[in-house]
Amino acid sequence: MEGAWNYKTNSSNVFSEQQILDCEIGPKACDGGFMYKAVEFPEKDYKYGLWSKGACKYDASKAVGHFSGYENVSHGDETALQAAAYAQPVVSVGIDASSVFFQLYFRGVYDHKGCKNGASDIDHGVAVVGYGSEGSKDYWIVRNSWGALWGDKGYVKMARNKDNQCGIATMACYAVL
Repeated sequence: MEGAWNYKTNSSNVFSEQQILDCEIGPKACDGGFMYKAVEFPEKDYKYGLWSKGACKYDASKAVGHFSGYENVSHGDETALQAAAYAQPVVSVGIDASSVFFQLYFRGVYDHKGCKNGASDIDHGVAVVGYGSEGSKDYWIVRNSWGALWGDKGYVKMARNKDNQCGIATMACYAVL
């Protein structure tokens, strides 16, 4: 959301992750929330603290950004995801991050054949911020939420054009202003 907002408005706003955790309706945030629901609650003035399930303190008068919604990318279609990643600054995606190989990633192109791509296998939300190639290996540039000490300064290059490996194109969407 921040990427889309900052790109479109040429301004820098930081939205509240805590608000998304507290206010996401349906299956809750860390218990299996949905990325597209985050566009409903962009607010900067919402203090970070311990996640308190069901305690949404949203105040519309403090909202710093308004989104008209989101667009889904065609389910499982890496070509459509590439087109979205070309046109949008950030595309939210869900992936299968259950492998210890993913959790311990630190460099190179992450290419794990054991990764699953079904909707029920998706267990982590990340952001596709670009794509590229290293020799004959195509990859997605993915920003994770685990901080700069994980992976390659918080990023991972995930195998691209490998039959939707890790489900990267299974649940993809982007914010629309």
